[in-house]
Parts: sequence; structure tokens; C-alpha cells
Amino acid sequence: MKFPVYRKYSNNRSYFKILSHNAFEEIQLVGQKAVKYTHAVSNFVDRNLLNDMLICHEERWVIISEKDYETISQV
Repeated sequence: MKFPVYRKYSNNRSYFKILSHNAFEEIQLVGQKAVKYTHAVSNFVDRNLLNDMLICHEERWVIISEKDYETISQV
């Protein structure tokens, strides 16, 4: 798989930039603010979360474009 890839929660409250199999960024929308976090995949739970995002498991995640992610990051 070629990285980065982009996802969002289906509720439009969190956006993800998956950098590799070991790291991703998350932007959470809190009110009128966007809060950005960087996550290092360091345990089994994190690895499962990342894998679920990559395959859009149970339609919790939606594939988005880089442009969509960059637009949200500027909020």
C-alpha cells in the first residue's frame, strides 16, 4: 500500500492521515476548533485500529482525498 492514505469517521468528527503501518495523524473537530494529534502505533490495539481504518471496517471510516484532509486541517 502506498502512503499516505486518508480517512474520516462516518460522523465527520475525526479525520485521519495514515502515514505508514506505524503512524497516523488525527484531526478532531471540537466545536469550532480542529485539534491535531500524532499517533505512533506501538501496541496491538493501535495496530488493529489502524488496520480497521485501512480497510474501512464496518463502514466506520470513509475514504477521503488529501484535499479534504488539508481543508479540515485549516479550520
